[in-house]
Order: sequence, then C-alpha cells, then structure tokens
Amino acid sequence: MAENLFAIEDVKEGMMNWTVKAMVIERGYPRITSASQTYQKIILIDSKGTKMQCTIWNTDIPVLEDTLELYHSYLISNAKVDTTVPEFQIFDSPLQSLGEHQLKKSQMLYVLFAILDVGARRTTRENHIVQNITIIDSSNTPTTLVLWDQHVEQEGEIMGRLVRPFPIVQATRMKVSLYQGYQLATKGSSTFTFNPPMPAAEKLRSW
Repeated sequence: MAENLFAIEDVKEGMMNWTVKAMVIERGYPRITSASQTYQKIILIDSKGTKMQCTIWNTDIPVLEDTLELYHSYLISNAKVDTTVPEFQIFDSPLQSLGEHQLKKSQMLYVLFAILDVGARRTTRENHIVQNITIIDSSNTPTTLVLWDQHVEQEGEIMGRLVRPFPIVQATRMKVSLYQGYQLATKGSSTFTFNPPMPAAEKLRSW
C-alpha cells in the first residue's frame, strides 16, 4: 500500500490502483435526485491542502454510514476518478460575513453563524417546503436563512432539536437572495456542520 500512496493532486481521471490519506472536512446529508437516486457529497483534504470532491451513491451510503467521520483521516483506495466540470465544483472561498451587504444576488457564501430562532415549516403555492431560520454572526447582523425542501426535512429537523442557547453552524454554499430583503437560501449543494470543533466556532460561541 505504501508504494501506491499518492497525493490527491497526483490522482488522475481513470487511474487505478491508488491510495490517498486524507481528512474528511465536509460531509453532506443524503439527497435524492430527480431520477430518485440517492447520493451523498464528501470533501476530503490531504496533508498538502489539496481537496477532493467525492460522491457516494445509493446502497453504498448505509455501508459507509459509520465511517468517513467528519475531521477524521482515512486511507481511500481505488474509487472511480472523474474530472468534475467547473460548474459542478463545490469548493469554497474563506469564511464570509453576514454584514457584507455588497454581496450580489445568487453569490455563494461560506459562513459561520449562531441560530437565534427556528421558524415553523410551511408549504408554498408551488408545493415546496420552506422554513425560516433567524441567524447572526460576529458582525452583529441578524439575517434570515431560508431552508428549502430536503434541507427542511433533514437539517431543519436537526436545528429544531439542537440544545439552546445559540447553536453554532458552519454552512457552505448558501445562496444570497434579495426576496423580501437581504437573506440567504439553500441550494442543492449547500451543507451544514453543527457545532463544529474549530477555533472560529468557539470564538463565536463565546461572543
């Protein structure tokens, strides 16, 4: 195995017989596609800081349910390797502030915030399920986060059960929306990590 240990940047499309050692830094919840396929997104990072975007499909999801834990490192071997086209790449920029009102509509944000209030679920006229979450970050700017559909069923349920006061959440790829004022909204690739073990989260909790 040691002879086949690669850095992520050296693993190429179609490559066989490879192993990388990497840490899980993001683990989304299982989602269902329009074709009724179930998938789960994972992002890995190696010691060089290179990231790899991974997708687990269907029956492999329960098999790996008790492994690939967040912030743990693993040896990953011989998965199918494809190149992700740019419009489907989901890597993120550094943490951004909710107080940055110069943000543009549909811009994607990577944010860390505390939950102030979890609203009730409701159904739109188009039969979408939505839920408003009131959040705040260290910029002292209360903001509405709108969860949509599968995010309501999964992350919204978790938010409603979190121990008060003010759970800390790391959120990736939140879409900026200008509907009824400045707010954030989820999209298909949005993910949440609850009470992440990171210095920035502890600093926000103390604040």
